[in-house]
Amino acid sequence: MMNNLIDILKPYVTVSDEELEKISDIAEYKCYEKNEYIFTPDSICNHIFIMTKGLVRGFYLYDDKEVNLRLLCENSAVIAYSSYIQKAKTEEFIQAIEPSEGYLFSRYKLDKLSATIPAINQLKLYTAERHYISMERRLLTIQYKTADERLRYFLKEMEPGIVERTPAIHIASYLGMPPESLSRAKRNLNKC
Repeated sequence: MMNNLIDILKPYVTVSDEELEKISDIAEYKCYEKNEYIFTPDSICNHIFIMTKGLVRGFYLYDDKEVNLRLLCENSAVIAYSSYIQKAKTEEFIQAIEPSEGYLFSRYKLDKLSATIPAINQLKLYTAERHYISMERRLLTIQYKTADERLRYFLKEMEPGIVERTPAIHIASYLGMPPESLSRAKRNLNKC
């Protein structure tokens, strides 16, 4: 199982085998069942979950309605990022859409290890960059676009694993539209 972690980390950080071993030592292998929460509101996010398998969503509640902010699949860093950087309670839920597994890293252990392994800071920077790109992509997906344009952009820009495996209700929420509008947009796309 640890080979999965090494395979994920190697493209993003330059580390020796000894450093990889130290990073592996602080990783806690974790599995989440479908619909299980990885992070919940009213708590401080003090972990980064490097997902090796699965599909998750980040969402918040607005007038008792779930609004998806992010959809993530394998080889992603799963984190309630604003909570993590501000060390404040999060308003975001992060939930497994399908059974998910990977490695959980505590902030404390990562910070401590970063004093001797500078590549940890590369990993944190990579996590921040990926989170930013994910949020920007969602903004570009929904801002000033029709339902048909949103769906086309989603299909073009998202990872195939997300497009193929995410239930329509979650895609509709991510795209900022009711499920009926997503169905209509799909029919329009199939006419082309």
